[in-house]
Amino acid sequence: MKGQCWCIVICSLVVALVGAVSAGPIVAQEAQKWELVNPEGVAWVEPVKIAERVDSLEGKTVVLFWNGKHNGNNFLDRLAERLDAQVEGVRVLKSWEEPLNVPPGQNVAAQMIEAWQRVGIKPDLVIASQAD
Repeated sequence: MKGQCWCIVICSLVVALVGAVSAGPIVAQEAQKWELVNPEGVAWVEPVKIAERVDSLEGKTVVLFWNGKHNGNNFLDRLAERLDAQVEGVRVLKSWEEPLNVPPGQNVAAQMIEAWQRVGIKPDLVIASQAD
């Protein structure tokens, strides 16, 4: 048993020496430069100018925007009914119906602006529903 312990110690020393010799001389290495990357990707959020408060909706054009999530259109349909019933001269456009037909997608803001230009409207107010 005693001989086995010495054998293990000697083998360990030989392995350490062989590893040190094969590694070569120790040379000062240049500092490593790391670039941190967010695995979720980078999201550039651009500031949005908030519109001034509207005193009244009478005679205004209101666009209702639905993000495509479940039951969001139900909320906006009911809101459209209430606006039509309670506000005189309001024009309510639903983004998912004619004449806009903007399907929910990645760059919705650009699609909405394009649809407004195509139809020739300039909405006074946009109401969005983020329903789930």
